[in-house]
Amino acid sequence: LRFCKANISPIFSLYSSRKQLSSLILKKTVKQKALAEAKNGDGSIHRLWRISDKNSIAIIKKELSDKDIFIADGHHRYETALEFRNEMNKLRGQGSGVGGRESEVKPWDYVLMFLVNMEVGSTRSRDDGLMILPTHRLAGTGKKTKKGLTHNLKKLLEPHFDITAIPFNRSSEKKAVQKMFRAMRKGRNALGMLVKDEKAFYVLNFRGFRSKIKIHKSLKKLDVTILHKLIFEKLLGIDKFEYEMDPELVIKKLKNSHFHAAFFLNPTKVQAVREVALAGQRMPPKSTYFYPKLLTGMVIYKF
Repeated sequence: LRFCKANISPIFSLYSSRKQLSSLILKKTVKQKALAEAKNGDGSIHRLWRISDKNSIAIIKKELSDKDIFIADGHHRYETALEFRNEMNKLRGQGSGVGGRESEVKPWDYVLMFLVNMEVGSTRSRDDGLMILPTHRLAGTGKKTKKGLTHNLKKLLEPHFDITAIPFNRSSEKKAVQKMFRAMRKGRNALGMLVKDEKAFYVLNFRGFRSKIKIHKSLKKLDVTILHKLIFEKLLGIDKFEYEMDPELVIKKLKNSHFHAAFFLNPTKVQAVREVALAGQRMPPKSTYFYPKLLTGMVIYKF
């Protein structure tokens, strides 16, 4: 920010509007020819349109004027923008040559944001293309297991989960993975598990917390909280693990590494993100991966 004097990457943010007035304007706009188009490294096409109609801009401004904005991806950039604003205002006060009156609007009082309507009343009301992808975990030896994580693992989990095994052989492994994810999607708080050198995937359906865990109630509903606070911390004493988004890579790494087990998660619901934010809490690390990512530099807010 100090050197570029610009925002080059928008903060990915969410808002809620059942009226969908802005969304309707966008749907009409994207039927026209795009102002710019680019393809990134993974083959995703990014297009940019300009809205110059004053009436449309007024509608968008009015609709968003009273809405809460939830930062989905980019809270570090937001905090940095706040620090930069304070720094620039301090320089102004010291007569650094930045100039201007304190009451006037300054460019660093604002930050570049991308806004998505997250209303979940129906699929129509959610802006097309928004996805939250899960990030899975690979875990090594637990402090509370004498012979590594695989020793008595299921016995430790049974008081807290209904465990369903999905056996597989060399030819049926891929089908078993698909079956596991289908079963996970049906559960309210369901996790997937693969133990090293075992020929079965497991679906863990959570029964509920049986003892007090010091964490806000909005976070207790999250699958990632159940995995980390209950399984990793309380039951197994795991403090070292690795993140991976691709299930195939998770399985491959488990076979060819020091890891003892893999845990698979469902995508976090947008509603859960809203509840956590409204409670004044932050989502746990790697609990949401909003996709697709926006192309850095396609829109620049120059101070």
